[in-house]
Amino acid sequence: EAGRGTLFLDDVDTLPVELQTKLLRVIEERVFEPVGSNRTISLQARLVFASNRPLEQEVAAGRFRSDLFYRINVVGFYLPPLREQLAIVPALVQRFISEFAGGRTFHGVTPEALRALQLYHWPGNVRELRNVIERAVALCPGEWIDVDDLPDLVLNASSQGTVLSQLPVTPWEITASEVNTPAKLAQTKEAAELLCIRAALERNKNNRQKAAAELGISRMTLYKKLHQYGLMESSC
Repeated sequence: EAGRGTLFLDDVDTLPVELQTKLLRVIEERVFEPVGSNRTISLQARLVFASNRPLEQEVAAGRFRSDLFYRINVVGFYLPPLREQLAIVPALVQRFISEFAGGRTFHGVTPEALRALQLYHWPGNVRELRNVIERAVALCPGEWIDVDDLPDLVLNASSQGTVLSQLPVTPWEITASEVNTPAKLAQTKEAAELLCIRAALERNKNNRQKAAAELGISRMTLYKKLHQYGLMESSC
């Protein structure tokens, strides 16, 4: 069906070994046989693969064929999970509210609800956020989505002693009139970075090595940030 277009194969890391062998043959010989047929068809489509787990680790663990990995690892790029891109959560929330509003008027989410959304680790990534906002829009009685409209699974992310109202102001709670100078812009970026670091430490029970890995930075960089924001003692 792909013809000369592009065929996208998702979750390639979950393929059983026997299917990996067949896929390798298709890639190398550029031919395949449809199910229930003995007719050989030439594959002319471009192949794009996606994996939820690092394939290098899957190869090392013996769950993914090394020859298949080297064959498909031509041009690769990393898409970070949502928990590493908290800065885009507000934009996604507004996008999904518009999608599910169905003619109703919504002004957005309250600061407390936004903080709760940013503290959650989002194992289901953008799909999970979309489902949460769809649910919130359906349950919200007013024009602002509040914490009461969010599922317990999201709210429990702040149950380890973090008081949502005590978290630093995020850049999406600052009005346009307040960010009209370079200094204010720098403060806005620092507020977002501080929130990400505190949330990562919270989720990892102050384990700095795990928090740094989650944030996609080295442990030394995290130490520098902790010193910068005066968080060294609180993260011990």
